[in-house]
Amino acid sequence: MKNKTIFLALVVLFIACEKDPADISNPGGGTKPDTPTIAPTFSLPGGTGPSTQALEVSSDKIKVASIIASQGTEKIIQHGHVWSSKDDNPSVKARKNAFEGKTELGEVASNASFPYNFSSNMDNLNAETQYNVRAYVTTSKGTEYSTVSKVTSGKFCLLTGIAHDGAGQTIMMSINTKNQIVGKSFGDVTNNITYNQEGYPVKYEYHRKSDNVKSGETYEYEAGRVKEIQSTSSYGAGSKTTYEYEENGNIKKETVESPTYTVVFEYRENKIVSGKSSSAYPIYTIQDGNIVKVDFGNGLYRLSTYDLNGNQTKSQLYQNNTLGSTEEYEYDNKPNYRYSFVNFRGWQKQQLAKSAIMDFDPGNRYFNNLTFHKSTYANSWTSRTSDYSYNGDRVTGYAYGVIVSTLGNTVNISYTFQYSGDCK
Repeated sequence: MKNKTIFLALVVLFIACEKDPADISNPGGGTKPDTPTIAPTFSLPGGTGPSTQALEVSSDKIKVASIIASQGTEKIIQHGHVWSSKDDNPSVKARKNAFEGKTELGEVASNASFPYNFSSNMDNLNAETQYNVRAYVTTSKGTEYSTVSKVTSGKFCLLTGIAHDGAGQTIMMSINTKNQIVGKSFGDVTNNITYNQEGYPVKYEYHRKSDNVKSGETYEYEAGRVKEIQSTSSYGAGSKTTYEYEENGNIKKETVESPTYTVVFEYRENKIVSGKSSSAYPIYTIQDGNIVKVDFGNGLYRLSTYDLNGNQTKSQLYQNNTLGSTEEYEYDNKPNYRYSFVNFRGWQKQQLAKSAIMDFDPGNRYFNNLTFHKSTYANSWTSRTSDYSYNGDRVTGYAYGVIVSTLGNTVNISYTFQYSGDCK
């Protein structure tokens, strides 16, 4: 991911605003009440705007800043920015996806001082993509916009290799001309990713040559968001997962279809609130947006706990109320480095946590990096502790030690991460 500071010294004030005919009304004609005038001040790479502000730009986020020159006679009940990579004149009707979006910063206090400065974070963007941006204000009389400024997101920082010092090998990535990972090879295992013309991953394949085990997933998108995930495996029939979304882009419903039953998960504010199966089992217990118990029937069930970020911290499997195995986990507070293998625009983190594409580098599908894992079964256990080094939020390497109780010794392994693209 790329962060860079841009300084622009131009000053341009847009006093005359564009009005959205669908939003502005003046029944009866006559003189329209004074409405706020906007003086946008965009400071962005490739932008036409003014200012000496320093802003950070990355492959999926851009910060934009504007000025409302004066309040006018009507109270400002909403303000913010709208953007689109396809619409020349984005409006407040924009939906939240990789192609367009908006911010809603709320009303401006009646005692606020003018000129009024405000900023927005454009997020969930496509890398290396130009967006049309407009500032807007809404009063009881309608919505007014600034003129359009063009801004460009940064180049995706790609994790292309992991040097495995302990084994003297390197996990190598195959990169295409569009700076996309299309393959990975390590030992007798190969992984491949296929993309569509818009740069979204549409297929993931895993192949272990020694015993010809194959698995994978295919992905379909709608309006820049994941619509369907279809999984396949050498071990048996796969499954199909489909998603429905709220207007703001949050997940509304997740439907998982398997050959034997269908499970429907309902979401609210991107958190699971219920899970219902079409058959008697499994039965799901949901607490604080997490699945804390899954009853598989015949006395078999699993209990789970989570941290505040939604990472699973413990998983215990029981048979007839007898504990069979325990998995314990700890994490840091940095984004999972596996997000850097692919530009997962249009994906929610909850979807990535359930997708096999995160197994491109096996070990952890959750949101942060795993620092401790202990697996206990019967009278034996295995413990692994990992330490990471960072440049900002970007992992530059990590080392881990593994202890197996039945062996009593520690195995130490270290890795160095290799990136391509704009990674400063």
